Amino acid sequence: MPSLVFVTPAYPGRSILRTALLLASLREFGGELAESPLWVLFPGALGEFTAEETDLLQELDARFMPYNAEKGLLKFPLGAKVKAAAAAEKLASGETDLLVWLDPDTLILSPPLEYLLPEGKALAYRPVHHQLLGTNWGEELDGYWQLVYQAAGAVPEQDFPMLTHAGERIRPYFNAGSYAVRPALGILERWWKNFQSCYQAPEFRSFYERDPFYAVFTHQAVLTGTILSMLDQVDLQALSPTYNYPLHLHEEIPGEQRAESIDDLVTVRYEDTFQQPGWQDALPFSEELAGWISSRLNQFSHIGDQG
Repeated sequence: MPSLVFVTPAYPGRSILRTALLLASLREFGGELAESPLWVLFPGALGEFTAEETDLLQELDARFMPYNAEKGLLKFPLGAKVKAAAAAEKLASGETDLLVWLDPDTLILSPPLEYLLPEGKALAYRPVHHQLLGTNWGEELDGYWQLVYQAAGAVPEQDFPMLTHAGERIRPYFNAGSYAVRPALGILERWWKNFQSCYQAPEFRSFYERDPFYAVFTHQAVLTGTILSMLDQVDLQALSPTYNYPLHLHEEIPGEQRAESIDDLVTVRYEDTFQQPGWQDALPFSEELAGWISSRLNQFSHIGDQG
């Protein structure tokens, strides 16, 4: 079995309840991957974690990995995430075969074995949850995506259709919150270089001024362009829809794709789901799984809220 490291970002001075919940779910439900290393990437410019936070994550066998991020980057929506991914890739290169990135609002509910890339595959991915900035399959790239492709060196001829969790058939648009990659290939470093070169450019800023969603998701769009510029479709491994399933969009998912039981999923994203009253009854959780989540939320509540 190839060696594998899980990576997630965290930020000192903010609640790390989500980080702890992710770690606990890996240790509880990860099966043969449950004891895999998990690195917590954090920007050194924000200082250190409190002793209480450090003790909690170390009890879950996390390894703290600081990286450098300029204050200007930290102010741009999710910009630091790109730098963190590149830093993790550099640290992982030569130390592990595979790097799995998981955003903090992820829960692992079953052994995530599809992250173990087969020979010949460079990256495992899920499409975005729903289209938002994406382009319908069969339509021409709009002005924004033309800029993204140009910045990343991608060409439309590399495109292929994807199906979002919400059932939309779109041009490639990779989710930046759940993927596995071979760190030796330098894909995430290229993502960071491409992002650096364009995210503050005037032509991109004109889109941010038009709609703030462009700023929020430029990191994800540039990841898409970077992957398309470096890899062919044959190099990619599509993860099952049971991965990165959006609990917060459960009712928007078409019936044939909607999970009948959350327990049957492998990894889920939850955003503010567990802050909503009655979440246990609003979604098809088993009593056992809902009880486990509630218990962990209570256990970790002393380190802050879920925000």
